[in-house]
Amino acid sequence: MAILTKICAYFVAFLIWLIGGFDTLAKVLIGLMLIDYASGVYAGYKLKNLNSKRAYKGIEKKLWILALLCGASLMHKLVPSIGFRSLVGIFYCATELLSIVENAAKAGVPIPKKLKKALEQLKEEDKEEEIKKSSH
Repeated sequence: MAILTKICAYFVAFLIWLIGGFDTLAKVLIGLMLIDYASGVYAGYKLKNLNSKRAYKGIEKKLWILALLCGASLMHKLVPSIGFRSLVGIFYCATELLSIVENAAKAGVPIPKKLKKALEQLKEEDKEEEIKKSSH
């Protein structure tokens, strides 16, 4: 049992090294991911459209975000002056926060008009990007 504990500890230490440490950026991103996932499940429950396939895709997406943070962390180790990790981490923190706001709106929480407009604009930009990707 002690060997298994050591293996798990080394694995966790390696993962923490890979994401660039368990600093404020990592804690905030993981916290926002957890809140986003929970708020998404709640919004799905509220709208009566819970879907295990959608929930699985949500987890998969979050794992990809963490993989991107790992890649950015490795690039940061190679070229620290550019700050790849911070750029990627802050971008995904903002994305998670926007998703939480969307989930809150779906659950019936009133959202200020300016914030709604900003979200609608981001959605339109996302749709335009998807159209560009599908046409290539």
